[in-house]
Amino acid sequence: MASTFHCVVATPTRKLFDGDVHFASVPGCEGSYGVLAGHELLVALNSKTGVCTLNLDEAGSQKEEFLISEGATQMYNGILTVLGRFGKNVKNIDRESMMARADEMRAHIKELEAAGESAQDEAELESSRDRLEWYEMQLAYIDGK
Repeated sequence: MASTFHCVVATPTRKLFDGDVHFASVPGCEGSYGVLAGHELLVALNSKTGVCTLNLDEAGSQKEEFLISEGATQMYNGILTVLGRFGKNVKNIDRESMMARADEMRAHIKELEAAGESAQDEAELESSRDRLEWYEMQLAYIDGK
């Protein structure tokens, strides 16, 4: 039996990781779970926010970690696919950049709330609130380290 399996971590707009791993820890909606080569078929919801950890070597000394928000995970045909609504490699999260983006989004939300008359404004407001929540999740992750 192979000791590695293929794993893809992605969001709807980009692929964050695509390669072979020895182990994956996935943030499920009912708690994190581990995946090894030969894992049975799986479809599961991801948690609101969690860290997906991939062990690239058998010893677990080489890892990639991704902050993932929502989405779903599938194990099929020996390929683990972790699809988050939002996601980012944790080593690429910059606190100052996230603070600036969050502040800009808060100002944008205030403008939309003041103007919010049309269905388009309401849709943009909801999308902007979701984006702000994602920025705040990244900040909370950094602050919790």
